[in-house]
Amino acid sequence: MKKLYIFFLAVALAAPVISEAQCKSFVKKKCAPQLGDYIPSDKYNSLRMVEGEEAEMSLIFVANHSYKVVVCAQAVIGDVVFEVLTDTGTMIFSSAENEGQNYFEFTTTSTEELLVVIKVPESESETGMMQQGCVTVMIGSTANNY
Repeated sequence: MKKLYIFFLAVALAAPVISEAQCKSFVKKKCAPQLGDYIPSDKYNSLRMVEGEEAEMSLIFVANHSYKVVVCAQAVIGDVVFEVLTDTGTMIFSSAENEGQNYFEFTTTSTEELLVVIKVPESESETGMMQQGCVTVMIGSTANNY
């Protein structure tokens, strides 16, 4: 019985590490190439999300740069919807209104803070099992010579 307890404890402790490794692999293979010619930022924002969940992240964009924001998600959780809002709450992009496009390209004239809202759709599964998957927001930029 003690060996069985130790086994389950080891699996429980290893699960987050394995999950994180799967997310990193997904980002490297599927998300990063979508930035194209844009230079990726040093950090990317990746999280595990479940069906019906919503997440928000505030990002700072520096003046006189062109940016590409890419939101990619593992297929197991469906077509993720994302929106980009100003600091006053005005929507400037919605993937739902742009045929499910998973990226947003724009140029800044001043430094600004934008809010990215990510929504994972509800499941249509009859089993009642909630799916969990990696959702990543990657930012790429190019400096403009004004």
